Amino acid sequence: MIGGAEIFASTAERADRIYLTRIHHQFEGDVYFPELAPDKWKQVSNRYCPADEKNAFPHSFQVWERATTNL
Repeated sequence: MIGGAEIFASTAERADRIYLTRIHHQFEGDVYFPELAPDKWKQVSNRYCPADEKNAFPHSFQVWERATTNL
């Protein structure tokens, strides 16, 4: 069986952009999305959405792009 953590780990080096939804709540679990290293990724967009009648928890839609280095 393969889960989200294995898929991310096997494909992360090929990605140039990540579309990430962050739920602003502490959940019990054994696997979490890894922190994005600031030397490798930069956040280019962040849209915060408060809790409402359709969403029990506030959340943010974020776009991250791979940082480029000038060698």
